[in-house]
Amino acid sequence: SAVNGLGNALVRDDPSEAERFLRESLPDRPLNKQESQTWLKASYALANAYLRLRQMDRADDTVRSMAEVAERYGQESARSRGQLSQLLAGVALRAGDREGEDGHWRQAVTHMRETENPFPLAVMLSNQGIFLGQGGRIDESDAAFQESLGIFRRHSPSDPTHASVLRTYSGLLIRTGRYSEAVDRLQHARRIVEPTSEHYTRYVVLVN
Repeated sequence: SAVNGLGNALVRDDPSEAERFLRESLPDRPLNKQESQTWLKASYALANAYLRLRQMDRADDTVRSMAEVAERYGQESARSRGQLSQLLAGVALRAGDREGEDGHWRQAVTHMRETENPFPLAVMLSNQGIFLGQGGRIDESDAAFQESLGIFRRHSPSDPTHASVLRTYSGLLIRTGRYSEAVDRLQHARRIVEPTSEHYTRYVVLVN
């Protein structure tokens, strides 16, 4: 548990140090079912560290190990299954398996729908919206973003992540020529972000 906590904290600030620490501290596999959930959480942090460092082969190997452990012990929560499916989508992307990537994204969203907290689902839907938009599936991408934003409006309208999703969605609107809608979303994002925050200038520049 201590390794997991410190590893996750390091990933945000120093992924290189997080990678070194977790690689040296984590066993290759958990010893039993009781250890498996914490091991999966720490391995998720390690996979994220590899991704941030663009060490894709190591990230893919870690995700595959996580999938094997999760299947063996059946210890993961709906949220962790969703996170693992998202990581597997990344593995499929790098392998050129577009169909597999799509399937993992669908699984990720399905798992997140089983969680009690709607916030992870909103974030996952936004990520899925990006994936669908990159594949030219505009209507599906739009629907994913709209559902994500609806969750934020109902449950966490002032959250900075809401502003980030609005900004990302505006990019899709601009690509499809819906400029007035894009401006509306960016103005909404600017109202959420406090003028004193580090993100405020970004929204002012985009809108103006």
